[in-house]
Amino acid sequence: VRAERTSDQMRRHEQRRATCTRRIEEIREELEGVVGEMDQDQIQPAADEADLPTMDAAMKAVNRLTREIEAIGPVNMHAIEQYDDAVQRLESFSADLSSLEDERASLLNLVSMLEQERIKRLTLVFDQIDTNFREIYDLLSNGGSGELRLENPEDPFSGGLLMVARPAGKNKRTRLTALSGGEKSMAALAFIFSVQRYDPSPFYYLDEVDQNLDSDNAQRIALLCQKVSHQAQF
Repeated sequence: VRAERTSDQMRRHEQRRATCTRRIEEIREELEGVVGEMDQDQIQPAADEADLPTMDAAMKAVNRLTREIEAIGPVNMHAIEQYDDAVQRLESFSADLSSLEDERASLLNLVSMLEQERIKRLTLVFDQIDTNFREIYDLLSNGGSGELRLENPEDPFSGGLLMVARPAGKNKRTRLTALSGGEKSMAALAFIFSVQRYDPSPFYYLDEVDQNLDSDNAQRIALLCQKVSHQAQF
């Protein structure tokens, strides 16, 4: 739009310049005719002289038109070609911009779909391991209860994982950090076996996991290892 407006202004200035130039030539021709008649002592009647401008008025008109031409300044004769080139470039840039905007929208949509799929898969895995943890912790603690919780269920990847347990004989569930050494070991082993039940690895190496356990709890761990040994080596 700016290029079109500039082009129109240039055309108007060029037309005005041409008009002023023609007018100057006409006045000069009239002056030359008057001077020639005066040199030949061919004085026209008063009625004809009234139709001609005076020398002072003619010079003022010439000077005024000259100033107007100078005020217009030089005119770029290639402006039309440059304008056409600018229009073509603008159309090309507009097409590129539209294409990039479409690609950006497509990528944002893909990112949103992948993020939703990632959360969906994490939730499915979490729910299954949480179910396993509840069952296995109840088995290992001989009647206790435990569960896994997400710190931020709405946006799981922005938070962590909480382990809550209530050993047998206690009235309330507490976080893992508030349990004793043996209770922590049982909860941690319950979590390991919960993951192992969901996605077994071929081999597990447990290093002195019974050091904080009494004989009954150590026996429960050993029995569980024996029970799941058909899936992996311990």
